[in-house]
Amino acid sequence: MPFEIRQIEPSITVLTIAGSLVSGYRDLELLETTIKNLLKQDQKKIVFDLSLLDYADSSGMGVLFSCLTQIKSSGGDLGLVGANPRIQKVFRLARLDYLLATMTKGAGG
Repeated sequence: MPFEIRQIEPSITVLTIAGSLVSGYRDLELLETTIKNLLKQDQKKIVFDLSLLDYADSSGMGVLFSCLTQIKSSGGDLGLVGANPRIQKVFRLARLDYLLATMTKGAGG
């Protein structure tokens, strides 16, 4: 799961996640560490661009939820963009779609 980080505004960071979010990959831990580091740098408006994400298993969903929890507990906002129908279905099945939709509304403001 490679990912790319870029600033679109001084206070908004976009992480583009590509490939798969699946158990057994060190990249899941790297994603959580990256979020912790961004929060330490006072980057609290974070957008996950999921347009290149093909698949997420329960471990991947767990990491996304962990990131969401870290961001919200620090007073930040998480936005999600570009999720394809397959990923949207995984969010619905995991019953995370309503949480993430709520967080997305606050990401721009």
